[in-house]
Amino acid sequence: NILLITIIARNRSLHTNTNILVASLAVTDVLMGFQCVMFAKSGLKWGFRSWIAEANLNLQVYDTFMLGVNCSLVVVSLLHVSVLAVDRYLYISWPFRYTRRVTRNRVLATAAGMWTLGIIYMLLPVALFQASRYQKTCILVDVPIGYGYEPLAVGYVVCLTVVIYCTTKMIKLARDHRLGKNKKFGEGGVWKSCRENINKHEEKDRLLRKANLKIIKFVLVVLGTFLACTFPPIAMLTLVKVLNVTLFSGSYVAIDVMHFLITANSGMNFLTITYMNKNFRKALLKIIPFCDFKC
Repeated sequence: NILLITIIARNRSLHTNTNILVASLAVTDVLMGFQCVMFAKSGLKWGFRSWIAEANLNLQVYDTFMLGVNCSLVVVSLLHVSVLAVDRYLYISWPFRYTRRVTRNRVLATAAGMWTLGIIYMLLPVALFQASRYQKTCILVDVPIGYGYEPLAVGYVVCLTVVIYCTTKMIKLARDHRLGKNKKFGEGGVWKSCRENINKHEEKDRLLRKANLKIIKFVLVVLGTFLACTFPPIAMLTLVKVLNVTLFSGSYVAIDVMHFLITANSGMNFLTITYMNKNFRKALLKIIPFCDFKC
């Protein structure tokens, strides 16, 4: 993810609206990686938590803050996935209005808004869960259902609904366009002119279809990896924590696999954009000194 951010930052040709959102999502994943390391070291004798205890500092503040960081990064990730799907849907729906309506400043403001919501959600545990009744056991393990499970489950369902809706609409628009129903694709007046002058605009029409199919493939790959990595563990956590259904009783391997899928999702964005974006692959090869670009 650090490599992804570096490549996008160093190449002006990659400073598109979509890549700005992808880079912002990559920042989320980098922070997710750091907080996973912090979590892993919390339970060790030489870990951060032990150091805080030896320094006679307040462990409750540390525990509730780390809980907030963990849950807020999940919220910010879900928001980014939803906004990326909406951005690509608008790009296909407004082939001529997109650049005027979806400006870089608006994209940056949207990214800032998502991070602001994440920071607010991160600070909630420090304000709400300092009472002793929440600290009888480790709050990092015994996460309050009303903060760490129910809201995230609702957010996940909303995110999934938005992504599936946008993807379905994009596929329908592309299909209608391919079948010649151009009045449903973009601005009516422009496409009416295209129908009247089909020979003149045939090449432009073909290039637009090709670009839209590439976008739809990208969204489908992102959706597929997102579902494969997040749906099983989210469904398991919902059943266990919210509905009190017993799953994988005594099987720590199964639970570890589910948790690993969530963390693995953070590394999928780099693989997806490298596979789907030719310009990104070129930029990647240029910064690797031992790679022969021609090869």
